[in-house]
Amino acid sequence: MPNEHNWVRPLICLTILSIFMTMGCARQLQPQKVETPAQPAPTVDQAIAAPSPITNKPYPGVGIVKLINHKEGWIEINHEPIPDLMPAMEMEWSVQKRSLLDHVSVGDKVNFTIVDTGKAQIITELKRMNEQKK
Repeated sequence: MPNEHNWVRPLICLTILSIFMTMGCARQLQPQKVETPAQPAPTVDQAIAAPSPITNKPYPGVGIVKLINHKEGWIEINHEPIPDLMPAMEMEWSVQKRSLLDHVSVGDKVNFTIVDTGKAQIITELKRMNEQKK
């Protein structure tokens, strides 16, 4: 009689083993979540970044006149950085009064003032700089 139950223990072990193996296989078949590393935020080159202009605030600038259009009332200036407004670049602006264009010529170094109206940036002051005599 003691030999009649010798097969039960191995049968229980085999059953438990097959359950664990089935669970292991099922776990491997489930799609695995893949963690992707967080992408760093894009960097902004401070040399070209510019803050938003404040409406009606005057921004003084310095530059060289490249082109004057008296008929349409605008001027192109290759300017130095304009603090709190924009980096150095060549740009066209409308003038508040066309008479501002009468006192400058292409090639002149000028002082100017830009105002952002909320709709456009315009030049409100424009003066040729005096050349330093050597």
